[in-house]
Amino acid sequence: MPIEIGTEYTRQYNEFDGDTFTWKMHTHCDQIAQKLIDFKECDNGGASSDDFYWSVVYKYEEITGLVSNGKSLAEMLDVVRKELGA
Repeated sequence: MPIEIGTEYTRQYNEFDGDTFTWKMHTHCDQIAQKLIDFKECDNGGASSDDFYWSVVYKYEEITGLVSNGKSLAEMLDVVRKELGA
């Protein structure tokens, strides 16, 4: 999801396998990630955008009892964010 102008976000500089990159994330997405993802279980201690996406999908389905097919990430994030108070 793009970060719109004026939206608060976190920025992290990373190095992995000799490559450097900047990771940007909405502040509320960072809070959700901290609550849903066990970073110790991630490869090299970090989570990918896929890890975040699937964590949101699983939590959405747990909360609603519904299959996430056809739901956008934004729709699922709204439900998960409210449930987690993020």
